[in-house]
Amino acid sequence: MFPIFITGLIIPILSFILQIRPRLYNRYFGVDTWRHLMLADYIRQHKRLPDVIKDKYLVEGPYDYPPTLLVILSLFPKKFLEKYQWLISPIFDFIHNLLLFVLVYLLTKNLFMALVAQIVYSLTPIVVLENSNLNTRSLGALILTLAFFPLLLYSIYGNPILLVVAVLFSILLFFSHRFSTQVLFFLSICFTLYEQNILYFGIFLLSGVGALVLSKGYYLRILRGHILLLKLWFKNIERRFAHQVRGVEKAGGSDFITRSYRLSCKMSPVTIMASNPWIIFIPLALILKDRFYPGISQVLFSKLVIWSIVTFLLAIATTWIKSLRFLGEGQRYLESGAFPTALISAFFISKFLLVKYHPLGILIPLLFAGGLLGGILYIQKKAIIEDTNRTITPALWKVIEFLRQRKEGVRIACLPHALADAIMYFTPSKTLLTDNSTGNWKLLDFWPTLQKPFPEIAKKYHLNYLLVNENYVKISELKLPSSHVALRIENLYLLKLS
Repeated sequence: MFPIFITGLIIPILSFILQIRPRLYNRYFGVDTWRHLMLADYIRQHKRLPDVIKDKYLVEGPYDYPPTLLVILSLFPKKFLEKYQWLISPIFDFIHNLLLFVLVYLLTKNLFMALVAQIVYSLTPIVVLENSNLNTRSLGALILTLAFFPLLLYSIYGNPILLVVAVLFSILLFFSHRFSTQVLFFLSICFTLYEQNILYFGIFLLSGVGALVLSKGYYLRILRGHILLLKLWFKNIERRFAHQVRGVEKAGGSDFITRSYRLSCKMSPVTIMASNPWIIFIPLALILKDRFYPGISQVLFSKLVIWSIVTFLLAIATTWIKSLRFLGEGQRYLESGAFPTALISAFFISKFLLVKYHPLGILIPLLFAGGLLGGILYIQKKAIIEDTNRTITPALWKVIEFLRQRKEGVRIACLPHALADAIMYFTPSKTLLTDNSTGNWKLLDFWPTLQKPFPEIAKKYHLNYLLVNENYVKISELKLPSSHVALRIENLYLLKLS
């Protein structure tokens, strides 16, 4: 077994290298990264979760974010995390990839099939790109698999240990990632309705009660923050990817990620397929299911297909139907379905396309995989390596150093808003930013789009500095009554407001 396990490490290592490759060129890419590190530092110093962060934000509110990742991060030194934050998400995905290998091999005793499943998973574009920076999504996807897959196995084999594992990881998921908890909610409802079996939704409710009891009511704060955030985007979804100053632009936009999101809303099925093209093997497996044996129980195979279909339909619905977009960016549902999709694709490829090693059956998967690798490398280049709006560039480091030296209390806003997290973390400034759902509601006059002239916002929050990326917005567009340039570095203007 040990030599087989070593074999199972090969693909996760290669996948890890693929995911960190763009970060070797851009070490300080990311937005939420700095918020996570700040909160982890608070936990490290105070040995508890924060109630309210008062020294970093101009807009305060009760801390309501799921804390699992932050607690894990707090176990490591601050300087270590600052230097190696770009490795964290790929490490969680490495574990997820290895878990895939172990489960497929244990279920099928087929080493080749297990390796194919790993390759499929590793070349799923949305998985690679979501692990490009420090966030809770990679950990959330891992825990979702550890919660839901054992529940599927329990529904077939009835082993109570599987049920205990499912409940424990479901409880952990409630404290780890709001979006993945949301996915588990939808999966539980869909499986309950499809199979006419209350088991799935019953376990979800039991896990929710368990989270509430074990946390002595603390989970209510996380749940309230989740509901407030959904409500906020329900009312403001048109502004989600709008230009912060110009509003909802008719076309174009200088940001690659923003343009990609707008395109996905117009061409939902096409762009969703681009996020995980392996989903194409799901209908093929269904059509040809009587012509090949997948290598596992047909009942489990069917459940994996349903899991994949549910996440795909959620992705389509939340992208194409405007009234449902508040439930999350559609392509991220496909990350939650990447695990079962990889299993099904591996079964199909190894049992059907590669039967008797027909040359065409070998060539098609190789061309498909090669095309995906090329697409992943291109998107990494455009969205990460060449990014400036979500990156601490050399110019931004100079601004940070300047602000560190200010003796007066700095109260600063940033345009674009994505620059603010780095300023918040690396300087003693108080930024026009927040870290909780209550604060997001208070901030709606400034973010995601300005709802009043910027001079009024500056007066309301007593701002004395404004950082502007002129590639994003021209200073003249802000109609500032009085200000002077305190520092200019390339496209960045640090304005001293009167």
